[in-house]
Amino acid sequence: MDEIALILFVQQYEELYNLQHPHYMNQQRRDNIWEEIGERMNETVKLQELLAIQNICVRRGRCVRANVRGHQENSARTARTARTARTYVRSA
Repeated sequence: MDEIALILFVQQYEELYNLQHPHYMNQQRRDNIWEEIGERMNETVKLQELLAIQNICVRRGRCVRANVRGHQENSARTARTARTARTYVRSA
């Protein structure tokens, strides 16, 4: 399966990955979209395979978000440490 083509098709349907989208919770609509994506990719894919692909995409998205959050937290922590660092002078 061509993952790049899959990503390009999924990007066209925001309700598949955007939790804030009004149709995100509409499972029937999302199933229909996954079937359409399978047809557009010219592959005969069973619904179970499409759901497995959906789960893979969701997991990858979560990993990306977690990595971004971790990087942001580390950057903020480093900035706080730099501001609060004290310099000590040794007295003779």
